[in-house]
Amino acid sequence: MRQHLTGHTQTTSRMPNVKLVLNQEYDSLAKAREVERKIKKLKRKDYIDKMVQERYIRMV
Repeated sequence: MRQHLTGHTQTTSRMPNVKLVLNQEYDSLAKAREVERKIKKLKRKDYIDKMVQERYIRMV
């Protein structure tokens, strides 16, 4: 998160108000990035809203 806030991440460096709404740990960076890619591909906002509301990501 620190990298996002200090401008190390190009995408979020242009966003003025970045807010962490969900945090989940994974066994490896590769697995975390795989889940992140899947979330970014979701087209239905209600899926993402449900993940945030339940505070859990159900992706294998």
